[in-house]
Amino acid sequence: MLKKRRILVVEDNPQERRLIAHYLGMDTDFSNHVLEAGQADDALNYCRALRLDAIVLDIQLPGMSGLDFMLELKRVFGSLYWPIVVLTGTGDEATAVEAMKRGAQDYLQKPALSPERLLRALNNAIERMAYQRASEEKLFKLTQDNQRLEQENRELRAKLENAARCLPPDE
Repeated sequence: MLKKRRILVVEDNPQERRLIAHYLGMDTDFSNHVLEAGQADDALNYCRALRLDAIVLDIQLPGMSGLDFMLELKRVFGSLYWPIVVLTGTGDEATAVEAMKRGAQDYLQKPALSPERLLRALNNAIERMAYQRASEEKLFKLTQDNQRLEQENRELRAKLENAARCLPPDE
């Protein structure tokens, strides 16, 4: 049985949305349940209402660009909780760099898009995000453990200083 994933496709062009959904349906390793949004506001509502495994995001959207949508996700949720693969119709390197700076895991050009490329990018994005989350959780636990040990160390030093004051003075 294939593991199920919920993927949000944010693309204003209905034909391209269907093509991307078709490509995601070709996955032989996962059963991808595809949700579709034609604009950023609809996508934001999906993000609020559902547990998503990843987002495939077009850069050129009406009303709010894909780049601005990523900033809005960070503003609303405090972080990017979802792996994001960005799609664009052009090969603008500056846009690719900006998308990665804003939290995209990968960047693909639509003219070169194939099922294999999309699925590989999506799977890698989900995997990288899982590793990132695991690393953040380990760092958080180590930080907590370190703070606890520092507190215990302060308490032991205070007890030692207290005990030293109780000793008779050296003659």
